[in-house]
Amino acid sequence: MLLVEPKGTTVRGAAGGEAPGGEEVLTVREVARYLRVTTKTVYALIKGNQLIAFRVGRHMRCRRSDVETFISTHRSQTQGGLS
Repeated sequence: MLLVEPKGTTVRGAAGGEAPGGEEVLTVREVARYLRVTTKTVYALIKGNQLIAFRVGRHMRCRRSDVETFISTHRSQTQGGLS
């Protein structure tokens, strides 16, 4: 699901900072590194409504909790499939 915040919405801190409320926010590049995929894959996951993201200006950001939810959801689908 793609969440687009109203124009002019800002998030405190630099990349990898905290959103209001203290939740950590990751850049697309940081999400890609964390998942060990390319940034193109992260954008595809966002566009395909598999990973929740929001805009800060022209840039996309993901909450760490949303990335963790994505991992949990997909881990349960593949669990036991690898040897």
